[in-house]
Amino acid sequence: MFQNIQNAVYLFWGENKGISGAFNKVLKDSSFGWKNDDFIIFFDQDSDIPDMHIARLINEYRNLLSMGQQVGCLGPVYYNRSNDITEIAHMRRRVKDHDYRVNSIITSSMLCRYCDIKKIDFWNEEIFLDWSDFDLCWRLRKIGKYCYVTDKAVLNHMVGFGEKKFGIVRLRVWPPVRDYYQTRDCLKLLTKGYVPLKFKIRTCISLTFGAVAKVILLDGPKERLEYMKKGICDYCRRLNGRIS
Repeated sequence: MFQNIQNAVYLFWGENKGISGAFNKVLKDSSFGWKNDDFIIFFDQDSDIPDMHIARLINEYRNLLSMGQQVGCLGPVYYNRSNDITEIAHMRRRVKDHDYRVNSIITSSMLCRYCDIKKIDFWNEEIFLDWSDFDLCWRLRKIGKYCYVTDKAVLNHMVGFGEKKFGIVRLRVWPPVRDYYQTRDCLKLLTKGYVPLKFKIRTCISLTFGAVAKVILLDGPKERLEYMKKGICDYCRRLNGRIS
């Protein structure tokens, strides 16, 4: 599977450390000889990129730095195969043609410099999967670094298993086990001072009305409800890591 990929190293940990733990294991490994000005780019497994995608991102990153922008991370807009829409954050501020400052970006195709990731002590391993990218963005914001997107690069990305629409209600479909991580780790973020108030309010809505909608409208309602309940219990028990 990997033998035809040049200049790549495949690492297998033998256990599920979550997205934050897996990234950190590489970023904290001195054998890679990381330098402060190295560019780091992160991807999910469900993304496709065109030719010159990374080069475009690096070029825009450098352009923003040359303008005096305090760049913490930069990502593309993304074409969501779930709904056939090219998406960009509603809350954005244009800083130059094609480039916008936003509150947060997703993991896949997130471009950073090693020095900035190191300054915030890398990824937060308390957040196992969902919300780990937003958590990183907010901690960068805490040290005066900001998140940007550019429409000069477009990521072909699949969000979960797609979406289901029920009148005006639109739900993204995930495997039921992700309801566990989303519930448990959302509750953790409610206690963090660097998390924006808007997210905390939206999280409270998601954990109540959103949870009810999932149980009523999506497949596997009993399984989803059990995972949500376990997520709440394990949050109260201060558990991290993979579900036990």
